[in-house]
Amino acid sequence: MSYVRKGLNGSDVYVWSDGICYVCQECDINGAMNYVAYTPSEMIEHLMEHRSNGYNVPDSAIEKLKNEKI
Repeated sequence: MSYVRKGLNGSDVYVWSDGICYVCQECDINGAMNYVAYTPSEMIEHLMEHRSNGYNVPDSAIEKLKNEKI
């Protein structure tokens, strides 16, 4: 499942899940390597780090992650 894709709604990140983990694909903060989180809240924290570094992360991505079952 994709939570947000680069370019859509001006997003600077691509976040998806395979049902086991959450991935920030080719993460600019992580040296263009994938960042992997194991809970929605961990990925939300990571996306907030993106925001604090000036990256555009749409609110919709955060909301979708908040609605996930942990």
